[in-house]
Amino acid sequence: MADILPESSDWAFLPAHLLDSIAEKLVTSYQLLRFPRLFPSYQVAAIYNDFCLVALIKSGDKAWTSISIEQLELAADVIYYESRFHVLDRRLGLTKIKSFSGIERSIELGAIIKTPNRKYTSLESQISYLVESSSGELLTVVRILKEKDHEVQFVTWFFKVYKLNRSIRSHPVWVEIESIGGDALFLGDNHSVSLVASQFPGCLPNSIYYTDDFNDIVGSKASWAQRHGYL
Repeated sequence: MADILPESSDWAFLPAHLLDSIAEKLVTSYQLLRFPRLFPSYQVAAIYNDFCLVALIKSGDKAWTSISIEQLELAADVIYYESRFHVLDRRLGLTKIKSFSGIERSIELGAIIKTPNRKYTSLESQISYLVESSSGELLTVVRILKEKDHEVQFVTWFFKVYKLNRSIRSHPVWVEIESIGGDALFLGDNHSVSLVASQFPGCLPNSIYYTDDFNDIVGSKASWAQRHGYL
């Protein structure tokens, strides 16, 4: 991260409870990602530990602000969208981080799409991503996995793509779409992007590019889900 983060005495390194965990993702604000030397004001979000919790920090903070497990758990992805971090959980609930402060130790969350009030039965059989389309719409891409020929591995089976529909302001919903038009989506562990395929020779429109990198042992994933009461 040394080559990405601005040179600032205000930067606080990962706290002990993050260092002792596996950091699943580190997502930066748009300005920092594109112009790290020109924008000393930055924000960073991290997904960490077995419960996939979220912690945040911004320029000027001396400590990370963690979202408690009672407020939000099982985060699947984070995106910096419309000048705010948005968190997708593994049940496709969507939460906006309205504000946070590592100085005042405060955070304000806003539920955009509430998590369905039911147990989730396929934690180990899908991966979800947040990505902003070339036209500025917020998409969720769900990558469906299946067991490979009765082996102890999962492989990608197919994708489903949903668009955030905010036509009814009081009740936004994910709406499944059949096409992403001229866009091509690139899905990544840390950051997913969309681009207009026609502007990049060899890039196909209405396509999803990804790495088939999900090779965890079924037994370990199942035991994790069972241990946390989701199977």
